[in-house]
Parts: sequence; C-alpha cells; structure tokens
Amino acid sequence: MAEFPDFTFASNEEIADTLGRRLKAIRLQQGLRQVDLAASAGVAPATLKALENQGNCTLASLIQVARALGLEGDLQALFLPQPVRSIAAMEEQAQPARKRAPTKRAPSRPPAKLQPASRTTP
Repeated sequence: MAEFPDFTFASNEEIADTLGRRLKAIRLQQGLRQVDLAASAGVAPATLKALENQGNCTLASLIQVARALGLEGDLQALFLPQPVRSIAAMEEQAQPARKRAPTKRAPSRPPAKLQPASRTTP
C-alpha cells in the first residue's frame, strides 16, 4: 500500500480521492467484493463505487464503510484530545536551543603562600 500522503497543500478533492483509493485497497486486501462490503456496511453498491472511484459520499456512508472494514480505531484517532499550545510555547519551540560546551574548571587548590624573596650577594 502507498505511503500516507502529506495533505498540507492538497485540495479537498485530492484528499477525498486518496481516501477512496485507500478504502478500495483495504477492501481488496481483505478479499471483499464491492457488493459484499456494501451489503455489510448497509450502503448501496453505487455509493461504495462512488466513494472508491471519486471519493464522493456522505459522512454517514463513510463511517458505515469504515466500520464494516474494521477501521473504527482510525476514526477514533480523530477524536483524541489535542494538546493546547500557547503562542509562547510555540515561539519557544521555534527557537533553537543554545548549545554550549561544559565549562572545565580546575580543581580548587588552596592559594600558594608567598615566600619573601631572599637576596643573595655574590
């Protein structure tokens, strides 16, 4: 199966088309015919065909087909709580963390006592 596409700049039609193709691929992996999946989902075969080929259907039909394919967990993920992010937290995350090398400190020694200089005469 193809990798999940990035929908950031995709149109609604492109997303719907990708969703339809993905549902068709899952149906085929499960070895189901369109007419059998439509019957177990409680939708008309024409509805399933429109979903798979053009990405067109009602939200209720999409839910019915997803449940018939055993994809309830994928739908449930849409309702997981999203973390609330403040503007300050987003700005902080955008700032690169400062990296510094650890400071090396010499082991502390007691200061040396100064000896008076002795003068020697030749």
